[in-house]
Amino acid sequence: MDHLVMLPLHSGGDQVPLIEDLLGSLPPGLTHFILHPARDTPELRAIASDWEGRVANHAAFMDPRLPGVIERSGVKVSSYRPLRPLLRAALP
Repeated sequence: MDHLVMLPLHSGGDQVPLIEDLLGSLPPGLTHFILHPARDTPELRAIASDWEGRVANHAAFMDPRLPGVIERSGVKVSSYRPLRPLLRAALP
């Protein structure tokens, strides 16, 4: 990985504009983009003090604007599957 970016968990609200800013400012390379999506449940509120941020991460991930934001950013989304052979080859 060249870069690591994580959506914040310290606040709720609409995070789609933040995602747009983060994606737009990424330097070239392979970036691991971390989010912690969770549905708002009594259990989540009981176990996670940062539940509002996790719920906001989920809402942003499910937001219908997100695919357009990603497309406009020029970021190419991938899974780890195509990277697996390269990562294994790098192991001693």
